[in-house]
Amino acid sequence: PGSFVSRKENEAWPFVGTMIRATQCLSVSRSDPASRKYVASTITSRAKDHAWPRIIMFPEGTTGNGTGLLTFRQGAFNPGLPVQACLLQYPHRHFDISFTYGTSVPLIMLRCIAQWYNCVVVTWLDPYHPPENPKDQTVVSDGCHLTKEQVNAYMDDVRQDMAK
Repeated sequence: PGSFVSRKENEAWPFVGTMIRATQCLSVSRSDPASRKYVASTITSRAKDHAWPRIIMFPEGTTGNGTGLLTFRQGAFNPGLPVQACLLQYPHRHFDISFTYGTSVPLIMLRCIAQWYNCVVVTWLDPYHPPENPKDQTVVSDGCHLTKEQVNAYMDDVRQDMAK
């Protein structure tokens, strides 16, 4: 089991919103700095507390057209803890369910059920560990022991390996 990080707007969707609340997802308002800061600190505290389920995050923050990876957001990497990357691919013949730009949700749902079947290929990669923490374990920001440069390098290493 796991808990997701989702954009706040998803809570308004029928069924999806119920699932978000039932699984104790973290909902973030991308336009509200206070919301982003709260979710960032909650991610760190939940990631360190084994009483909580694993946090499932999508570092791209959205879906793309499948031709390459989008730029990652730092949220999954800021706690400075190990991450396990997972690739989701949607092989398709007619309608690519992963690419939603410019299409309404009802139209996406209609096109998904109009196909005979929809597939997802899940590829789990080995866990990644952050760069070595400074020996003095000085907290840099928001409970993270990594500098911004170390977080960026960690994030880039994971992204480059996923792109292979």
